[in-house]
Amino acid sequence: MNFFRQIHFTAVSALAIALCGCAHEHAAETDVHSGGDGHDHSGDIIIDPAMAGRLGVKTERIDKGDFAEVIRATGTIERAASDVAAAPAPVAGTVTLAPGVTAGSRVERGAVIATISTDAVSGGDSEAAARAEAEAADRELQRIESLYADRLVTAAEYSAAKTAAAKARAALSGGAASRKVTAPIAGTVLTVDAPQGVYVSPGQTVATLAADGAMTLRVDVPSRHYRSLASVTDARFAADGTQTVTVSEIGGRRITPGATANAGGGYVSVYFALPASAAVPAGSAADVWLLAAPRQGVVSVPLSALSEQQGQYFVFEAIHPKQGIFRKIPVSVGATDGLRAEITGGLDGGRTVVTQGATAVRLAEMQSVVPEGHSHNH
Repeated sequence: MNFFRQIHFTAVSALAIALCGCAHEHAAETDVHSGGDGHDHSGDIIIDPAMAGRLGVKTERIDKGDFAEVIRATGTIERAASDVAAAPAPVAGTVTLAPGVTAGSRVERGAVIATISTDAVSGGDSEAAARAEAEAADRELQRIESLYADRLVTAAEYSAAKTAAAKARAALSGGAASRKVTAPIAGTVLTVDAPQGVYVSPGQTVATLAADGAMTLRVDVPSRHYRSLASVTDARFAADGTQTVTVSEIGGRRITPGATANAGGGYVSVYFALPASAAVPAGSAADVWLLAAPRQGVVSVPLSALSEQQGQYFVFEAIHPKQGIFRKIPVSVGATDGLRAEITGGLDGGRTVVTQGATAVRLAEMQSVVPEGHSHNH
């Protein structure tokens, strides 16, 4: 895990030069401190305050507070089921796609996607069978709608019922004589399901479209966390190439009270609705931190405050911030909520630590180590 920001070479060079001078300038000052405030300064890291400011070193007083339990998981950004629609064939025949219709192209509602040629089609009247199929599909859709309103079926099951009903109505529609496949919604063509020249049956999907609307974050969680999911009300996530955001803070919400078993086995899935303003592309993978019931009295620090060295984590305490005196403290790290990390040992509340620019302080520590055979007593 990389918690560090890169510092430009010139800044590092300037820091090294400043530190070399600081070692001489602060020698007497360190002797005064060691005897005047009861603090052993033998392990101090000293940076010229002006230089620390230029390198972005900032501190924060760390107090105990609320910290939400987290479950680390992975997720996928999906299009909301209500924003996906199928364009079915009205009659049986051979597909001729409209010019410019390909996956990724944008169409308006009612636009012609394809026409169906029935020249080579023969067969009897199937109106009665089509009517029965349409009525059965409508009844099934009504049943699924009521269950979906109570979140007793998944969004995928609801979407499948809508598609089946649309196909059945298209097969019966009086508009079938037009032999035109039209876009049911305005949006983007996700897939062309029946390519040019392919024979299709009545109601068979010719293309699938997605409206320009909300997205869904599907989070896949190991089954061992199933009991803990009831208390999860929010989540933080970082999709491909995006910053970490909190679902509730961007206008999203959890849309399933429970969890559904994952077809892959060993995992269950929970879902969060994301607004269109989230601007996250469908299909993106995401790192997710599910936020459960908060605990009180927890010491936590921003992730940017942590420095990792050979598998051990440290923070830099500001002993005398105005004088540029810091000290490295080893800490034990617990859970993370995506922005902060729980500190389970090594740091008590009420202390001030470096929360930005920890890399600069670490470099200062490295510069302060005097190699064997070298002395600053010039």
